Amino acid sequence: QIALYGVAVPRTVENFLHLCFGFTKHPVFRTEMSYVGSYFHRIVQGQLLQAGDIDLQDGEGGESIYGKYFKDENFQLNHDKRGSIAMANRGTPDTNGSQFYITLKRSMPSLNGKSVVFGRVMNEEILDKLASFGTSQGKPKRKIRIKACSMLWNWREKVIADFSSLMKDGAGSLPILNSEGPYPEVD
Repeated sequence: QIALYGVAVPRTVENFLHLCFGFTKHPVFRTEMSYVGSYFHRIVQGQLLQAGDIDLQDGEGGESIYGKYFKDENFQLNHDKRGSIAMANRGTPDTNGSQFYITLKRSMPSLNGKSVVFGRVMNEEILDKLASFGTSQGKPKRKIRIKACSMLWNWREKVIADFSSLMKDGAGSLPILNSEGPYPEVD
């Protein structure tokens, strides 16, 4: 299950959702741009998981739905919870593509103000399972592929819940809970 903070960072969440569900075709190749079939190419033991290279599959590629890169939306949210999801950029401002990372530590303040946090993995069991394939160098022990993405909606409760109580600043959030993925498939 994943909660996405669409009120705080709507463009970033829109990019992630489009890539989860293949809503966007590549402007040149006309192929579906999607996380489905891509791999967790980097798992640094006790630190983070990285995925989302939708074209090269090795951490060197990826592209946003807005073009090669899009600008950092804001840095309102911090890496202050285990499972924080943020855009993985090229090490310079405004280079967000399709790659994202998920933190494994409760707090990673050194990343604040450098990467846009846009959600949180709510399922500790999945985080633990993914983390078990990590190495100190970051090369996963096995190939882990994103097999599927889906959403669970509950219109009576306005899209599952309002997780604003989870956010210290009360900025609110638009949670989208992923009921079946992107649970990894271990090859």
